[in-house]
Amino acid sequence: SPQGDFQIIFATIFILAASIINASIFGNIAVILQQINRKQSSFHEKVENATSTMRNMIIPEELQNRVLSYLISTQTTLDQQKEFDYFLKLLSPSLRSQVTKHIFQESILCNPIFENKVEVTESILYDLYTVFYLPEDEICRQGGP
Repeated sequence: SPQGDFQIIFATIFILAASIINASIFGNIAVILQQINRKQSSFHEKVENATSTMRNMIIPEELQNRVLSYLISTQTTLDQQKEFDYFLKLLSPSLRSQVTKHIFQESILCNPIFENKVEVTESILYDLYTVFYLPEDEICRQGGP
């Protein structure tokens, strides 16, 4: 236990500082949990609305399951795209290029069209970027408008 005025003042200041740090840590944890919970509850609400609507429309259960599977897959893909885009934005252009090159290099080099064409391969790897598509998104259409 503290003895003397100096030790009492020092202990009091130390306890107050520790309390402030502790409150800050708990506050940050609460904010993080709230953000996670908000994101999950928003998606859960969308799924509940879709489920309720499908039941009201008397949609067969098999089709309902496919719709719910699509919604979950879509949400996962969108989350992955956002995370990846955010990650790439954190990087400098040269690092971003190196990461992209690492992601695609094996696929490009395994293609016989690009065999022994280092300049073409490097050029392609430099210009590539990643885009996630949702199930049944139309990426390319032959002969259509």
